Amino acid sequence: MPIYYVSRVLNGVEGRYTPIEKMALALVITARKLRPYFLTHPVGVKMNMPLKQTLGKPDTSGRLIKWTVELSEYDISYLMRTTIKAQALADFISAMTGLPRRRPPKTRNGCYT
Repeated sequence: MPIYYVSRVLNGVEGRYTPIEKMALALVITARKLRPYFLTHPVGVKMNMPLKQTLGKPDTSGRLIKWTVELSEYDISYLMRTTIKAQALADFISAMTGLPRRRPPKTRNGCYT
C-alpha cells in the first residue's frame, strides 16, 4: 500500500544513466527521503530488472558500489514483478517507442512492396 509520493527530476548526467542505474538511483533517493520508514520496517521492492544481482557484482561502477553500501543499512528485499498479459504488451510498446523505423526496399519501378 503506497504511503508517500516521491518525485525528482534527473539532471543532465543522470539522464544518461543506464536503466538499471536509474532504477538504483530511484531507490537511493526514495530511501533518503523515507529514511525513518526504511529504518523501522522491512521494505519490498518489486521491479522487472535484476537490481539485486547488479548491485552485488564486484565489477560494478563506483557510484553503484556507493549506492550498494548506502542501501545495505536497510532491510530491503528485491522481488521480481510478475507480468500480466496486458502489462507485457505495455512494456513492449514502451520499449519499442522511439526506435528508428526501417523502410522496406524499393522495387525496380520505385514502388515499395
